[in-house]
Amino acid sequence: MKHLAAFFIFCFASTALLAQDYYPGYTKEQPTRTWKTASAVVDLGIDWDNYGSMSFDRMMQFAKNPAAMERDLGMFSEHITAETAGVFISVRATWNPLNKKTREYNENQELQLGMRLVSPKEAMVTYQSQELDSSIVFCNLHGEINLDAAYIFKGTWGDNWLWHIGGGFSAGWSTGNEMIILSGRYYDPELHPTTQEAMEEERFAARNVYYSRLSIPYGIAHRVGENGYFGLSFRRNIGLQFIQGQEATLVANSGSFGLSYRYEL
Repeated sequence: MKHLAAFFIFCFASTALLAQDYYPGYTKEQPTRTWKTASAVVDLGIDWDNYGSMSFDRMMQFAKNPAAMERDLGMFSEHITAETAGVFISVRATWNPLNKKTREYNENQELQLGMRLVSPKEAMVTYQSQELDSSIVFCNLHGEINLDAAYIFKGTWGDNWLWHIGGGFSAGWSTGNEMIILSGRYYDPELHPTTQEAMEEERFAARNVYYSRLSIPYGIAHRVGENGYFGLSFRRNIGLQFIQGQEATLVANSGSFGLSYRYEL
């Protein structure tokens, strides 16, 4: 609840900043601000990571007490799920920079600052034995809170289409961290572990996880009404994952895609 409250406080503060005029003496003919408030952007979509080097040992690095999760796996075959995905929502405020030579604002460029919440994503290592009619699934589950910054270049096609591309950086931390062991009967490896029959679930404490990512955000949108744009947003990332007390791991393949709404002031 604390994280959710902080998110809504951020949204309220961003809206308040966008709505006010900071300099009473400001006129368009003689701009005095280095940055002009430009727009508010809300995105909703899917955020994903691909751990190319996921393994059982790597999975156990998330656990605070790996010894408590030890099981006899001698007669089991291993299946690894290296991709994780969760739903995200982000809110950003944008500003246009002042061109000091022309004394006009560059509306084809903008600085974006915002916050992103990501629902819990699940990494899994599965052990199965058809002979024993048994399966054991080790999971790490955690969501994320990220603070985002990006510098964007924009352009238009005709009167109604808007495109953008740029570069960005984000820093984040995990929420709702936990380790889970699901034990049950053998099931089709193509199905989700929750399809197991007679499934038993055990939960364990997990370490905090931190992220830093470099990103390339891009997207396209169509005008809706006088000041709005509705479209698609994408982001490709490369970054580091820091598990508390462990070495950093490169996550070279991650990103997001979703629906985007921009309101220009």
